[in-house]
Amino acid sequence: NEATGSKSSVSGGYANKAEGWVSSVSGGEKNIAGGESSSVSGGYNNKASGEYYASVSGGYGNMASGDSASVSGGIENIASGEYSSISGGHKNNSTSDSSSVSGGLENVASGLSSSVSGGNKNTASNDFSSNSPFTHSDDGKWWVAEDSHFLFTKGIVIGRKNPKCTYGAATLSVDVGKNNRGTNCPGGVGSVTFGSTNIVGKKGPTSSILGGLKNKIGKRGSSILGGRDNVINKAFETSPASD
Repeated sequence: NEATGSKSSVSGGYANKAEGWVSSVSGGEKNIAGGESSSVSGGYNNKASGEYYASVSGGYGNMASGDSASVSGGIENIASGEYSSISGGHKNNSTSDSSSVSGGLENVASGLSSSVSGGNKNTASNDFSSNSPFTHSDDGKWWVAEDSHFLFTKGIVIGRKNPKCTYGAATLSVDVGKNNRGTNCPGGVGSVTFGSTNIVGKKGPTSSILGGLKNKIGKRGSSILGGRDNVINKAFETSPASD
């Protein structure tokens, strides 16, 4: 280990170097704290080379080359923007000032104060942008995603969740609820329930109840359009029946 910078220190590990003024390496192997007041806490082959206050907490082959930049861990991440940060992941880059990447693989935050929360090969290239598909409406009251499709393989509940329901896969429930609890239950695979206290049983895949109150379907491919206290126990039935 070598502590060649003025007032620098190396606390342990192997083949570590503290080259900057008041720089420090706490441990690990082949780590370098090259900038003034820079630090490497541990890991392997990490480098804090920003001119001032750069830091790497651990991981492998990480580099904090921007002033006050930081890499918390992961593998081969590079934080080159001033005040930029990478929390972890693999081969991520935060290249602009105050940019950040939370994790994932080969993500790039290149816009000023931009951020990427994770995932694979995402880019936030505009200033103050993120890789989120959502943007705020002009009045700030709505989240908008005009250019994205969304895939939910398990299901969606809008409103309240029914704690007594075993929801089927690929289901949709719009449930205003009662006493802060949902009342609908789309139990069949691919089933849909709107209205209130409407139930599609487990043996009712691809069935739907589109409104009303206290309706039930027990077989596949059936539909209740609305009303109250309707029950279907046959496959491919509709209530009310079509003429």
